[in-house]
Amino acid sequence: MCPPDDTIAALLEGRLAAKEAAAVHAHAAGCELCRQLIAEGARARSAVFRPRPPSRDDATEASQPRGGAEDEEGTEERAGVEEREDSYWDVKTQGPLPKGFSVGRYTVLEHLASGGMGSVYAAYDPDLDRRVALKVIATTSKIGADDLRWRLLREAQAMARLSHPNVAVVHEVGTISGQVFLAMEYVEGVTLREWLNQRARTWQEILGHFVQAGRGLAAAHAGGLVHRDFKPDNVLIGEDGRVRVVDFGLVRPRENSLGDRRSATLSTPLTAVGTLLGTPRYMAPEQMRSKTPDGRADQFSFCVALYEALYRVRPFEATSLHERLQQIDRGAFAPPPPGHGVPERIGAAVRRGLNPEPARRFRAMDDLLSTLEGVLQPARGRWRLAGAMVTLAVAAGVVAGGWALWQRRDGCAAGDARLRQAWDSAQRATVPLALGPGTAALDAYATRWKVANARACTEPRPRTEPAGRELAARLSCLDRALMELRGAAVALSRGDPGALARVGALPEPATCLDITATGVPAPPARKDDLLGRLAVLQARQETGATPVHELRALAEEAASTPAVQAQAFLALGRAEARAHPREPLAEEALHRAAATAQLAQDDATAARAWLELGALCVRSPGRTGEARRWAVYAAAAAARTARMGELGALAHQVASDAALAEGRVPEALQEHRTALELLRARPVPEDPVLAAVLLAGVPLQGAAGRPQEAVAEAAAAARIRQLALRDHPLVAEALITLSNVEAGAGSWADAERDQAHAVAILDKTLDPADLRVVRARVRLGGLRARAGAHRDAAALLGPAVGELERGGVVEPLELGLAQLSLGREQLLAGDAAGAAVTLQLAWRVLERSGPAGAAELPLTLASLGEARWLAGPKANAREPLEKAHAALPPEGGRPFDRAYAAFLLSRALFGTPSSTERARALAREGRAARAGLDATTGAEDRAGLERLDQWLQERKL
Repeated sequence: MCPPDDTIAALLEGRLAAKEAAAVHAHAAGCELCRQLIAEGARARSAVFRPRPPSRDDATEASQPRGGAEDEEGTEERAGVEEREDSYWDVKTQGPLPKGFSVGRYTVLEHLASGGMGSVYAAYDPDLDRRVALKVIATTSKIGADDLRWRLLREAQAMARLSHPNVAVVHEVGTISGQVFLAMEYVEGVTLREWLNQRARTWQEILGHFVQAGRGLAAAHAGGLVHRDFKPDNVLIGEDGRVRVVDFGLVRPRENSLGDRRSATLSTPLTAVGTLLGTPRYMAPEQMRSKTPDGRADQFSFCVALYEALYRVRPFEATSLHERLQQIDRGAFAPPPPGHGVPERIGAAVRRGLNPEPARRFRAMDDLLSTLEGVLQPARGRWRLAGAMVTLAVAAGVVAGGWALWQRRDGCAAGDARLRQAWDSAQRATVPLALGPGTAALDAYATRWKVANARACTEPRPRTEPAGRELAARLSCLDRALMELRGAAVALSRGDPGALARVGALPEPATCLDITATGVPAPPARKDDLLGRLAVLQARQETGATPVHELRALAEEAASTPAVQAQAFLALGRAEARAHPREPLAEEALHRAAATAQLAQDDATAARAWLELGALCVRSPGRTGEARRWAVYAAAAAARTARMGELGALAHQVASDAALAEGRVPEALQEHRTALELLRARPVPEDPVLAAVLLAGVPLQGAAGRPQEAVAEAAAAARIRQLALRDHPLVAEALITLSNVEAGAGSWADAERDQAHAVAILDKTLDPADLRVVRARVRLGGLRARAGAHRDAAALLGPAVGELERGGVVEPLELGLAQLSLGREQLLAGDAAGAAVTLQLAWRVLERSGPAGAAELPLTLASLGEARWLAGPKANAREPLEKAHAALPPEGGRPFDRAYAAFLLSRALFGTPSSTERARALAREGRAARAGLDATTGAEDRAGLERLDQWLQERKL
């Protein structure tokens, strides 16, 4: 068995006794994985430092005030320097450097800590009259001085390249008597681990500090660097509350990120190929396997530390490296304690960061921080809205006079250049071959945009201000189309899911030529930069990210450009709705989007903001009246735009959803039909917008008692999304809806086929722990069970139920029902022992699930009794069967449950003379219930009851 990782860490840090170290090395001789860890050996065991000889000048200098003013703290520290006559200091035999020793120009004041790479001291810098932190690296027989010097030079270079408030500052690196030292910012405070252990912390406090540390890591990644050893001990919290990441000694550049020859030290390998560095407990699996890590390895280490901090348990509890790798590969997280209070959105983000496959983690640290910070971000006061609107109005008035002239000069003359920035041959070359159709579509779109821009600029206009404002409005519309093109190009070049859908949904440039004079577009200053950044954020949003804090910052930054700010607030509102379980933040952003769009006279953006507000209100009980009002506002704004068909249709659909929520089915049907008519009248009728409206109509058709219409609309939506999106979670969403309505219509084979297709897509595109994946697999297991494929059903349900149990994010009722389904399938597949374990768990969960859970107890306990009867000993079956019968309602209930429980208990009582009459009574009760079975009972369940009844009849019961 591999030694615990704490033992390996002790060996790496030189803290292990010789006998124990020899045993670990003997094990490593036959264990490749452990040998990689131990390659660094025991360090910091034989260093010799020589003090600077004290002089009379030193004593004189220490007594003089510096710069004419006495520094009491500095004087006290300098006065305490002790003169020594030792010619050397052996760290191995004499311990850390004492106060007064000099390393370069720095004088040691205090020993702070020791670790695997050496020791850290507080020191005094006489040249700049300041306290510094001094890291002094010791040599050992395992690692030579040259190697260590290169290590520390790497750390200095890495940290010095980073100028960020959440990364500690490096002042100097050098050597003394063959040893290497690094002088860096002295931080008064504690490590993150010490801070966590001082007292109980709220999840908000913990997350706030980790987000700061994450920003430091993100800055390193943006500079092409990977930390490779992130842990709470390598994070300092100053007395000012600022968090700083330190110990970049294991940092290395990402591939192709450092092309400058002057950075050769950073690019020098630390040790021979295959050596494993870092702290095992926090390592990403790719590091453990000696693969080249990137920023996603730091993301994994960050999430290990954050999981520990939030839940006070380690995510992976194994003590050996091999066992930990197995747990990571299986996603076998230690469950959080009950009542932890951490929002599930945080837990889901952390678990995603702990995925064993780097490609299934967040694309970048910034994406993870967006999700975490989105939960933290407090609601901004609404009082700021009025002030912001006044500022925007003043800004718009100032720029109105000169806008038309600038727009004609710059917007027309620079059209081709701006088009090349959005889409050119260089970007075209980066598109994956599989997305070739998207490349051709963007080429064609760029041609149409160029034609529309030329027409807008060359058509003769009267030389009047309204004509100038009309040109400005048209060019502003073309700018928005160009922004959409840029976002689609980014998504396409990265191969993002949904990229083809984004290409297919681009607004038609020619429609901008029909716009009349409306408002004052944004001034030229920085507009292209803002639009480009917004396009990138929207591209990320299209693929499931929630960049809340970036969008909020961009919206505030765009205060002088109302047209851009309105679109940024709209994107922020959508992100907030996805990031938060409640809607206040989303509503505030959407209200600001609508108000700012009106100021800019951008009717299309205002309409979209009102549509989003309407959708939020439909989902909130008691707010359907508000939803209808926002739908009216959206329809009015849509009537003034070139995209009236699409936006007007969506307004009618919001009205339909509100009417359905109020129980007004005929009115809802009429609004839905109007929406479909408007969409199908467009030049390109079938697109993702039509698919969304079709899916919204599925529950409406069901409420109207029209199952075939529901199937038809769901099938059409799934087909449209498949053509546009290929393998994307939105396609799976449509297929699951289709499967549901097919099952409701009795088309079980079709339902199973479409659900299996959805599961295959989700397995390829989402994390296995994602609740959408788990629920889809549970439902597919149910469909397989109905078809009689019990082994397949159990194989699907087992891992899914395991994820539900580990995640702790669903209501007990959902978990208990999933466990009941798994237990029943295990029983029917012949695994009675496994079924008994699963059904026991289901019983305990359903007991605390309220009335709905209590209704499932008779079936659960009866199934548990049958599993125990089959697994043996049979005497263990009687207790749950008695409880099952007692849990039956006095009247009513499901006939199958009553017949099943009565027959099984009658069989269990057979052979006990004192219970013969009761067994006969139970058999009669079961037969009466069996006679009342309805169409909801499947053929297999009926056959099972028939076999039980035959067994009882053969024994005269």
